[in-house]
Amino acid sequence: MSNKIVKFCRKLGIYNYTINDDGSVDVDGDVDFSDTSITNIPSFLVFNKVDGNFICFKNKLTSLENAPKEVTGYFEVGFNKLTSLDGAPVSVGMSFNCDGNNLTDLKGSPKEIGGSFVCSNNNLTSLEGSPKELGGRFDCSNNKLTSLEGGPKIVDRFVCSNNNLTDLKGGPKSM
Repeated sequence: MSNKIVKFCRKLGIYNYTINDDGSVDVDGDVDFSDTSITNIPSFLVFNKVDGNFICFKNKLTSLENAPKEVTGYFEVGFNKLTSLDGAPVSVGMSFNCDGNNLTDLKGSPKEIGGSFVCSNNNLTSLEGSPKELGGRFDCSNNKLTSLEGGPKIVDRFVCSNNNLTDLKGGPKSM
């Protein structure tokens, strides 16, 4: 199995990594799968921690299974075919971007995000599952929201334009 991991990491240009005893991989640097048309993160390459950015932008991902548990930089999975955030990292040091997917709620979102959370251009009808506190902006614009219930309570900036909202009840308490 480790030989397959080594070959695949080389193909992606990942050279600073450790294969853990459980077979998961820690990466010291960025992981970039962007614009490669992948539909899933390979099952033989289970990420644990990425000390850098994890970029899987503009693909055909339908699942976040095997995504890293922790990313110290940015986690970018915008413009895929995701219907769920199950499998997303628990912790993201910078920003989390899942815009342009087919999400209807935010269940499975990271618990800790140091920067912004962008979930615009989805089919969100609920903010349930969103992180409760962010160090940056929360952007849920261009969705089908009728309520802000379940959304974050502490953010730097909150953007919710182009939804079906009639009031701002449930929005952030502190900004």
